[in-house]
Amino acid sequence: IYYGEINTYPATVLRVKSYKYENNRWNGPFNTFEGFMAPKFANNDSIIYLQDNHFYTYYSKRESSGWSVPVRVLTTDIRTHYFQKSGLNNFFASSYYEGSASTGDICKLVTTSGDTVLESLGIPINSSSSENDFLMAKDESYLIFSRNSSNGSSDMFISFKKENSKWTNPKKLGEPINKPGYNWEYGQFMTSDGKYL
Repeated sequence: IYYGEINTYPATVLRVKSYKYENNRWNGPFNTFEGFMAPKFANNDSIIYLQDNHFYTYYSKRESSGWSVPVRVLTTDIRTHYFQKSGLNNFFASSYYEGSASTGDICKLVTTSGDTVLESLGIPINSSSSENDFLMAKDESYLIFSRNSSNGSSDMFISFKKENSKWTNPKKLGEPINKPGYNWEYGQFMTSDGKYL
């Protein structure tokens, strides 16, 4: 189990920790990466994507001794929050970043003529609020994301991809996922078998 740990918000200390299941019990936590958060595995567990403090995405490859030194995914200054790769070999990220003057959109990374850009998934996924942390299903059939409300808190929503590749109107997930009142429901992660969120 891999997870991010921060000391406050906005964060000044970031780390990725892990637990390992060995000898019929969970062992840890272990410090796996310092200076990173928001771990997300690629289609298999041999590559892990990491994020520095809301700006850029890095990747690390599994080695016999642990993990390689993280390397930035894009050499451009495109800010990629919650970067992830689907099972259909498409890449997605939120354009949200800490201190931005505009709201964040959930986007697909598109490369044409050697230039990579963030292409918003548009309405109804993105709104005048900020859509930031998200989880794209490996088969891209659904998307779970956080949407900020006017008071600064957020709730998780789900949207399904239609046959015409458009998205259904997002539905707010109920309790116990979203707590009543002023709470931040962020950081969507799901087990690879799809059983636990």
